[in-house]
Amino acid sequence: MGILQAAASLPTGDDSRGSVITVQNGASVTIAWLNIRYGDAAQGGGIFNDGELNLLGVTLYDNMATTHGGAIYNNDKLTVVDSTLTGNSWRAGRSAAGIYNTASGHGEHQLQHPRQFRSEHL
Repeated sequence: MGILQAAASLPTGDDSRGSVITVQNGASVTIAWLNIRYGDAAQGGGIFNDGELNLLGVTLYDNMATTHGGAIYNNDKLTVVDSTLTGNSWRAGRSAAGIYNTASGHGEHQLQHPRQFRSEHL
């Protein structure tokens, strides 16, 4: 399993690193067996999704968002299978440290066999 990270150390909360992965509107992406860490963005520290995203066996940890979705900000279609979200956080507002699913977009998500979901508000 590989590691994809935004920087060499834990996020500081200043949004300077951005999301580790951004899925653009209209894109269809599948990510499998990858660790995603150290993202630091306003929305979606680990992943900012505005397309159709499938995660299989992915671990998102130690990501931070200032406002929404420490691990994932979802604005379209998201499917999470056999994956782990742990140690992700957000700093302000009414949000989610794990997955933030928008009310204004298409925002739908499906979880299948989640392994661990543990995140926190700082």
